[in-house]
Amino acid sequence: MLWNSLLRRLLPASLALALAACAPGAGDGFDLVLANGRVMDPESGLDATRNVGIKDGKIAAISEDRLTGARVIDVGGRVIAPGFIDLHSHGHNALIGGRVQAFDGVTTSLEAEAGQLPIDAAYQRAAEEGRAINYGFTASWLAARIAVMGGVEPDGSFDGFKKLLAAPGWADVEATDEQVDQILERVDAGLAQGAIGVGFLLGYAAGTTNEEVRRVSELAAEREVVTFVHTRSTVPADSANEEVIAAARATGARWHLCHASASDRRQLVQRLIQARSEGAKMTAEVVTSNGGSTFIDAVFLRPENWERAGGRPDWIIYYGRRLGSFEELGRVQHDDPSAMVVIDPLGRPTDDTDPERRAMVADLIKSDWAIASDAMPWTDSTGGPLPVETWPLPETAWAHARSASNFTRAIQKYAMEWQLVSLMDVIRAAALNPALVLEETVPQLRNKGRVKLGADADLIVFDPAQVRFNATQERPAQISTGMEYVVVNGTLLIDQGRLDPTAHPGQPIRR
Repeated sequence: MLWNSLLRRLLPASLALALAACAPGAGDGFDLVLANGRVMDPESGLDATRNVGIKDGKIAAISEDRLTGARVIDVGGRVIAPGFIDLHSHGHNALIGGRVQAFDGVTTSLEAEAGQLPIDAAYQRAAEEGRAINYGFTASWLAARIAVMGGVEPDGSFDGFKKLLAAPGWADVEATDEQVDQILERVDAGLAQGAIGVGFLLGYAAGTTNEEVRRVSELAAEREVVTFVHTRSTVPADSANEEVIAAARATGARWHLCHASASDRRQLVQRLIQARSEGAKMTAEVVTSNGGSTFIDAVFLRPENWERAGGRPDWIIYYGRRLGSFEELGRVQHDDPSAMVVIDPLGRPTDDTDPERRAMVADLIKSDWAIASDAMPWTDSTGGPLPVETWPLPETAWAHARSASNFTRAIQKYAMEWQLVSLMDVIRAAALNPALVLEETVPQLRNKGRVKLGADADLIVFDPAQVRFNATQERPAQISTGMEYVVVNGTLLIDQGRLDPTAHPGQPIRR
């Protein structure tokens, strides 16, 4: 007590409190202590043995001295890292999605690419059901466009979003000036309700004009929010990227390119560097798993577009089976337009088979790009919903493999097996870089993605040599292993590798 008293008299209050938290005896009253861990903080570069004290959902001490508390876990040299922040996940729209992602090291999962509307309804639904990890939504431009042009109102749920896609008259049609005004009014209403940015599924609506893109960018600039974009899929990747780079430069808005690693990465990296040097506020993300997933009625999967792009019907997995012909693809799109499918290009190079592709992805992980998953929602084997409290994940559950194993794959493959990046590179790209994308416009992110005093106690504890991703395209419902402890807002969600099904510690991320 004398130590603390002297600190407060001799130093400014904030500094004294920070130092006192690391002083001998400061651990008294901690809710949880993670002892003797290898703390890896991507912001400060700290990589050393420390004891971490957690109180009231915050990191209250990072000390070389012994700490005491209600529970002390000796983690024995295992890594203590900030929980991963997934900017691009469709999988947390139900409780089970967040639970599965927690085993992948994720403590914050954001529906930023597609978004939702109405925003109040989306957050209320999540709060009422409970969430295992932190969650947030952008304001969905696509939902607004379908409501205005297709006449179907969104309800803030993922099932409701799937129904929107079956509406006619919005995908291939140009919006009138009046309709664009109405679309942007709905998006703006979502921003006023606390959406974390604009979700812009541009690639799903071929009828969107460059003028509409510019109008979206102007709104985002005016409201000082990030636009998360899925670029056009029916034009060459370089043209699609140039469209949004031009919008960013012209309006001063912040743009984030979702799953940009799927395009010509080497060319895009150089173009982004150039664009940023010219004043464009651009960020991008890399997905470390192979293949893709989307709604089967996405415009780029329509038979004529898919065939023109060089795609084959048997690259599309429809609830566990590959399609046999373009005719079958057309039939399924007509009969079940909102079905979630996996895109698994047979015979195409992957990072497992192509060293050049592997090296390019590694370069992105070492850059300022953010690792993201593009995780998909879990359904039963026919696409039906799973009960809210379903756990454990049924073996027959359906989603893309990266819904369970994306971040752990980066650790196991890129850092440990291939040794193309350091473990700190992965942690930075998975935790700090995503926070940096949003923290200027969403202040909550300033206290995530780091292991520092006062930060939110969203932490993961693991032995990198034991981390395993287990999901495959054929058997996606195999959760990752190796995350021994996962702490969300100070609550142990995963304890000794086992999930606490009664814990719903996820909190909303809201602007």
